[in-house]
Amino acid sequence: MKIVVYGKDNCPYCVAAKEWLNARCLAFNYVDVLKDLNPGELASLKTQYKMNTVPIVVINDELIGGYSNLQRLEL
Repeated sequence: MKIVVYGKDNCPYCVAAKEWLNARCLAFNYVDVLKDLNPGELASLKTQYKMNTVPIVVINDELIGGYSNLQRLEL
């Protein structure tokens, strides 16, 4: 399973998403949208997933949504 969390360090929901995944011993890649992406890449990410907020959680290249959507999963 490939999990990617796009977020920002100062975002409480991003922190919560990472903690949720860690508590379940699920490996994931974290991409800080302010540090790891340039403005064009960030704009493309928002367009691709039709989301303007973080976290953006993607599992196996499929958009899950934000933290509340992640919590509803049975992983």
